[in-house]
Amino acid sequence: DIDYYVGTYSITDQRKEQIDFAGPYFETGQGFLVSADSEMTEVTDVSDFNGMNVCSATGSTPIQNIKENFPEINTSEYDIYSQCVEDVLSGKVDAVTTDAAILIGYAAQDPDNLKVLDGLFTEERYGVGVPKGDSALQEHINTLFTDGGDKWQEIFDATLGQSGIEIEQPEVDAAS
Repeated sequence: DIDYYVGTYSITDQRKEQIDFAGPYFETGQGFLVSADSEMTEVTDVSDFNGMNVCSATGSTPIQNIKENFPEINTSEYDIYSQCVEDVLSGKVDAVTTDAAILIGYAAQDPDNLKVLDGLFTEERYGVGVPKGDSALQEHINTLFTDGGDKWQEIFDATLGQSGIEIEQPEVDAAS
């Protein structure tokens, strides 16, 4: 029903059974957002949040990861991430967790008060979903990613880059 899909759409083996991908155009993973004055600036493992309260969207993959693998971390869940962000700013929770790309967006809106912690705790590669076997469209989109000069960096700097995070454009995988 659609010609291609662009969004926070992870390239997975399961999805590759049904569609092809152009890209990746962004690499991210589970991250954490804290208040800018938080003492949690040197987190190297999710377990560093043991005994603390971490918030995410109800039923999200990151909150399920916390619940299943890190039971010593207290969790809060809301229907929307913005409520978690408000709770970080008010000190009600210690961190928000979800895909770092989403967290970077919140930090870009309020860089004086919010910080995305360095490092990713899972790996997600975002791609453009295209119909299975449509190599012409796949190659065209990959060309846009690779022949755009500094365009990718310009777009990133004007949006998510406002958070202060520096990320390099991922190398396009023609076999996606």
